[in-house]
Amino acid sequence: MLVEVQMYTRVFLAAIAVLTLAGCAGATGPGATGTVDIRGEWTLTAGSDADGALELSDFPLTMVFTDGTARIRTGCYAYDSPMTTDIDVQTASYVSPPQASCMALTPDEDRVTTSLDHVTDVARDGDSLVLSGDELELSFALVDAVASADLNGSWTLDSIRQSDTLQSFEAAPTIVLQDGKLTARVGCDNVSGTLEPVSGNNVVEDLSIEPSGDVCTLQIDEAAEALTTLLAEKFLVHREGDSLELVSSTADSTLVFSPSV
Repeated sequence: MLVEVQMYTRVFLAAIAVLTLAGCAGATGPGATGTVDIRGEWTLTAGSDADGALELSDFPLTMVFTDGTARIRTGCYAYDSPMTTDIDVQTASYVSPPQASCMALTPDEDRVTTSLDHVTDVARDGDSLVLSGDELELSFALVDAVASADLNGSWTLDSIRQSDTLQSFEAAPTIVLQDGKLTARVGCDNVSGTLEPVSGNNVVEDLSIEPSGDVCTLQIDEAAEALTTLLAEKFLVHREGDSLELVSSTADSTLVFSPSV
């Protein structure tokens, strides 16, 4: 399968064209054959274009590729596009800053978002990825998946970052993770499933959300609804110190957890 990447991005209204990206590690280019597996989450580590080397900020620019979706996170913006076997140009969504501390793009990073339409070559060497084209080279490092053992414990939902708001909760759902097994009591429901973290989009396998059967008068609140919605979809798993973040792959929301006391 020939693998090429053609992305057309612009701030606010971005058009992105992407071909299916899956298979085995290697390299492709115009007229080449073969496949390159670039599924996962990647952080931009260096780059250059016709204007010279890029100066990157401390706020990472990341790309997430899966079987059916490409998401580009650039500072305070996120772009989404489906990936198909044919070029499929879509108008991507503009996402406002997800948190008050969100840094704006540097001028060089903004150049990345407007130069991706020049990408013609894809090459992967282990955990390194290079997208290149005429006077363009972008180097990425694979974001390692969180080890399942590092998720073990009980985690309470502290807050939800969505668009430009940060909402906190005094009484919120708690999830328990133990060697890949997920359990939770959300409202009046028992939740269970299996989570084996990967780089990129994660899913809860064998997800079950069933009424507990107990006498329960709790109302489903925003925190509980956000948690069950996210667990039923795709999300990124990030662990930073005592903070666990589940980042929605389909919406502009991040659920932030801390260890249960």
